[in-house]
Amino acid sequence: MLKNGFNCKILYTGPREKPENAKSLGGELGSVEYVDMETLLRESDIVSLHQPLTEVTRGSIGAKELEFMK
Repeated sequence: MLKNGFNCKILYTGPREKPENAKSLGGELGSVEYVDMETLLRESDIVSLHQPLTEVTRGSIGAKELEFMK
């Protein structure tokens, strides 16, 4: 996994925090953290979206969100 080879911290977001996500992402304490979308975009070097395209998710990332990114 990427985080193991490069000592990465994984940030994730979603409608609500799910502690089981940290385990499923291979996280040890402190290496996986739930944050809000703005924090995720500001702090991440790599962003990967994993969500179905629906009316609710369409437009999740727009011009405003891109401005937050590094």
